[in-house]
Formats: sequence, structure tokens, C-alpha cells
Amino acid sequence: MNPSRRSTQHCRLDGKNLIPVLQSDTHQREVAIFGMFGSPANVTDGRYVYFNSPEDMRAVGLYEYTLMPMRREKLFTREEFDGAELIRDFTHTAGYPVLKIPALKNAAGQPCGHASQGPYADTTRRLFDLESDPAQNNPIEDRAVIARLVQSTSAVRAANETPPEAFTRLGIAAPTDQ
Repeated sequence: MNPSRRSTQHCRLDGKNLIPVLQSDTHQREVAIFGMFGSPANVTDGRYVYFNSPEDMRAVGLYEYTLMPMRREKLFTREEFDGAELIRDFTHTAGYPVLKIPALKNAAGQPCGHASQGPYADTTRRLFDLESDPAQNNPIEDRAVIARLVQSTSAVRAANETPPEAFTRLGIAAPTDQ
């Protein structure tokens, strides 16, 4: 199966064929975004890496979107459905509704994907130059690089239908708001 082929009957698949990358180290994207649910959202362009933490890790307004309410090996508890609603806000679900459920919180009150995740002690926003500091020991200040990485992050998130509250949580303007 070619992962870059999109299904038009049901839900959208927006993958990339990685064979060219594996065969010849072909460049496929401007940035890569990484992190864990509820944690700082980080971005790299291969030269720089920017760790973007919410101002307040305990801020409300983060949700899980699913039709399979399960974590690891067990279903959500009845209490976890408090505040849940069915929504049809995503085009990639082809009109099928999904549950929008307030995120679980860890012992520190921070949103998380499972109860043992976190807490996050270091939630400082930092930029590193991977060329001159591959071990990421010395953060740098470069507003132009940060602005470029944040703009790229915003564009990728918007293209993948990131919910508005995730932009707000990270202090990033959604492309339609810029």
C-alpha cells in the first residue's frame, strides 16, 4: 500500500512515502513537530530546535478527540466522560462525529495522555542551534528563527486540523488569525 494515496470514500490519509528518504536522504518537509500529548510542543528544521511550552501547564482547555476512549490497556472511566460531547468539526473524519473529552490531568494538574505521565518540571521556552550545540546545552536568543519555526509550526498544525485550543495553549496564532 502506498501511504501517500488518499482515500476519497472514507477518511483522509495524508501520509508521505518514506522510501525516497530511506534510499537517498531526500528532504521531505520544512519542519518536524514532536512532543507528547499535553506536554511542550517542539519543532526542528534540522538546524535549530525550539522547545515551546505553554505559559501555564495546568491551563484548562485541552481535549482528547477519539471514538475509542481507551488509554493503554483500559477504557476511560465513567468520570472521564464528564464534559464530553460529540462533534463534527474535522474534515478528516469524513463527517463522522468524534468525542471531545476534557484531557486527563496528572498529579500536578497538568493535562496528560495517561495518569503516570509528567509532571513537567522544565517548561521553559528554549531555542538551540544544533550545528554549534548538538548536545543542546546552551540556549540561544534569535527572534527571527523562533518566529520562522513558530510560523511553520502553525502552518503544519492548521493543515492537520489542530483544534483551536491547542494553538491558544501554546501562544501560537492560528494562520486564519494572523
